[in-house]
Amino acid sequence: MAVFKGKKKIEYIRIFGQRIISFWTQYKLVTSLVCFAWIYLGLQAILLPPSNVDSMTYNLARVLLFQQEKTLLLTNVTNIWQSIYPLGSDILHHIFLRFYTDYGIGIFSFLSYLSIAFGTYALSRRYTSTELSLTATVVIISLPELVYQATSTKNDIVAGAMAVFCFLTVNRLLELANLTDLVILILGLTWGISVKTTWIAFGFPFSIIFGILLLRKYPLKIWKQLIFSNWQILITLGIPLFIFSQFWLFIHNVFVWGSWSGTPEFNAFSKHTDGLKGAFANLVRYIFHSIDVLEIGNIISRRIIGSSFTDFLQNIYYSFIYPIVGNAAIKEGFGGPFRLSWWSHEDMAWFGPFGFLIVIPAILYSTIKGHKFLRASSLTLLTYVFILCYTLTWTPFHNRYLSIFFGASGGCVAYFIQIFESKKILLRIVKYISILILFFACSVNAAKPFITLDKTIFTNSNINAINLPYVIFKNSIWGKTKLGTNRLYYAEVFFGDSRVKESIKLLPRGARVALVAEETTWVYNYLLQNPQVKFTPVPQNELESKALNFDYILCLDVQCKFNLTDLNKTVLWTSSSSAKKGQLIRITKGK
Repeated sequence: MAVFKGKKKIEYIRIFGQRIISFWTQYKLVTSLVCFAWIYLGLQAILLPPSNVDSMTYNLARVLLFQQEKTLLLTNVTNIWQSIYPLGSDILHHIFLRFYTDYGIGIFSFLSYLSIAFGTYALSRRYTSTELSLTATVVIISLPELVYQATSTKNDIVAGAMAVFCFLTVNRLLELANLTDLVILILGLTWGISVKTTWIAFGFPFSIIFGILLLRKYPLKIWKQLIFSNWQILITLGIPLFIFSQFWLFIHNVFVWGSWSGTPEFNAFSKHTDGLKGAFANLVRYIFHSIDVLEIGNIISRRIIGSSFTDFLQNIYYSFIYPIVGNAAIKEGFGGPFRLSWWSHEDMAWFGPFGFLIVIPAILYSTIKGHKFLRASSLTLLTYVFILCYTLTWTPFHNRYLSIFFGASGGCVAYFIQIFESKKILLRIVKYISILILFFACSVNAAKPFITLDKTIFTNSNINAINLPYVIFKNSIWGKTKLGTNRLYYAEVFFGDSRVKESIKLLPRGARVALVAEETTWVYNYLLQNPQVKFTPVPQNELESKALNFDYILCLDVQCKFNLTDLNKTVLWTSSSSAKKGQLIRITKGK
């Protein structure tokens, strides 16, 4: 179909190609540098094994359980997240995991990153010049957290891309009311729910704010005519809307876990009840986190004044803010006490200096000075953040939820930097500093480092200019994973031994294995590397009653405890890592 349509629009494709070449010629240095960084990120997404902690425990692990159980409605799980969370983004990985390979599995996050880039430029170009649009785009794509997420297997950057998509689509609707964009917008908003439940915090204010804007722009009769004259098409939307809405999953959650979003205990743990005080406390904490000078900024600060910038900000927080908010919206034992961290890792990084100096001011400026569309966009983003602050407990890992806020702000950024349009040198400085931050984030990603910030690499007396490239490569993720061919590298680091590799030798085809594990155990690699084996997650307190149904028992991060006299138990493997417990036991009937 794409080829057929391409032939019909060959002239359009030719003109588009000419424009790309012309754009590259005009901004040769900037586009070349950005493309170089993108090529590197693309190689990471395709060649390196996945490493995200959540993906190892549920995002990717659940897809392998879906395949094994041949259902999307799981009841036997090692943690509740495998069952309750929307799966519109996670299920995309089935394209690769169905063949039990994870080469290329980061491609969806990388494509989402590119979507944010091109969507930002397209949206900005509607209101500002090419120069300003390019500058805004470079600012957005250099935000460190987005760069780290660009090769991840988490779903947050996918939600950010969907937010940009919805802004683009509703912008087209505001230009001309038409059925195509209306349908696409409805599908986009609904599919967003299937990516993350926190999407509701974006989709709800988006629908209200832009719904009012659309009704003011066009009389109600126009929408009635558009809907009733195409009612057959809209009815057929019922099936994809039902699938995307995850309504069927939420019903399953009610019957299995007690509510649409999980067990009452889980909901109580993730949501705070401190009202406006908790919302204010969370907002202030996010603002403090957003004053991000990057990890290298702290290193330089320690060198110059003997103290990190993080310590300076924390002293301000605990001197002036903490007496007011205390531990409001912080759950005891998780996330607290409040600590700032700008570690170069997707779980703990934030959005760099321009996130605070440009993006946040741009959104606030657009709320006050922007035209209707930008004002509606900024109000949607601000409302989204307020809902998060009002409902969720604070943890330092909520940086990823702000991907929508920062990633979808490109239009506001382009509008804001118009103030400096006459100061070409300032825009040029912003552009090239952004590119430096982009290269920095590409290079020092703690999960996939090309260069580590460990100074010992550069101060070791045995290292010289000749062997420095070799030392850098050896210590990079490419050297450690042997250019991505060691797919168990991260598992071996996590477990501290080669237990996954051992399981391949010890578990025969068709073996039925009871999998007893902690919520945070990395089960993904076991499921991926042993496609010939059926793993069934079993709670430890149910092991004795269900042991007879299995040939083997695999305990990870827990002690195997069961006492059945009519079973013959043979320990095939025991963990050599004191930090990570583990045991594989073969069981047969009879003493």
